[in-house]
Amino acid sequence: MSALNFALSIVLLAPLGSQKEGRPVPSQTKFAQVFPVQKVAAPYQRSEGQRRAVVLVHGIRAHPFSNENVAKAKWCDWQQGDSRLVKAIAKEADVFAFAYSQDAALEDIAACAEFRDNIGRLKKLGYPEIVLVGHSAGGLIVRQFVEDHPAAGVTKVIQVCAPNAGTSWGKLTLAVRKRQEAFLGSLTRDHRQKCLQERIDKKIPDSIEFVAVVCKLNVPDKVGLSINILGKDVVLADVGVKRGDGVVSCLTQWPEDMQKQGIPAVLLADAHFTVMHSKAATHKIAELVREPQLRWDPAATATTRSKLFGDEP
Repeated sequence: MSALNFALSIVLLAPLGSQKEGRPVPSQTKFAQVFPVQKVAAPYQRSEGQRRAVVLVHGIRAHPFSNENVAKAKWCDWQQGDSRLVKAIAKEADVFAFAYSQDAALEDIAACAEFRDNIGRLKKLGYPEIVLVGHSAGGLIVRQFVEDHPAAGVTKVIQVCAPNAGTSWGKLTLAVRKRQEAFLGSLTRDHRQKCLQERIDKKIPDSIEFVAVVCKLNVPDKVGLSINILGKDVVLADVGVKRGDGVVSCLTQWPEDMQKQGIPAVLLADAHFTVMHSKAATHKIAELVREPQLRWDPAATATTRSKLFGDEP
């Protein structure tokens, strides 16, 4: 049994196919204390004198063969207590993790009561700092959460390779079980743009520090990757000046609406599915957790935009 499963403080289950205000909610969620490891199933414990709690939220987990697995909340290995990332963050924080089944749209996962209630439990423990770290789709979950619940107690958000404006990988609904189609479909560019428009009045609260980790592969312009699914070409990656980590473009990881809000961006040379394991990224994420992340003025934003996108806005 892994340390994370052994330390599982609470597993919250919703009945399969349940509805919340007429919309599907995730069938299963898990919220666990990763560090320090609790040797008995007990309420979360704040380390003596510890001021900071960090919550790790994973992204997409493709399930091409099993509807049953789609409905299960599964941990990523980088959320485990013995991972490089957790060890780095745990030097200066208590660490928690959130996992969720992928049988509901992303915005419904972000709105689920289980996540909100567990953040509330951390707030009641008295942490002055609660930091959310979301990779990929997890970055969208944590962004929506703080936009909708600015007083929940969260003080900082770190997005890593988040498809804020959508990704072509959302089109892979042809290659997964039907039960996961709603989740993947909610990551497409069309769906994300619709959500951004519907939430146009929602802003990242000024009281919450926020930073986007933007990954960009060092490859020549106009490098693409596509596969043929049932006779249809699906573009999975379009890597170039604006295309970043092999899955999510730089413009999506740090979109215009975030630039206008002065959200800082940190550039890493890494790939979407390796960033949460790499030594350099681990050290950078731990640094971002530790150090203040102040909003940028237009000049600082323009400098990084030029570095990422060349002369184009």
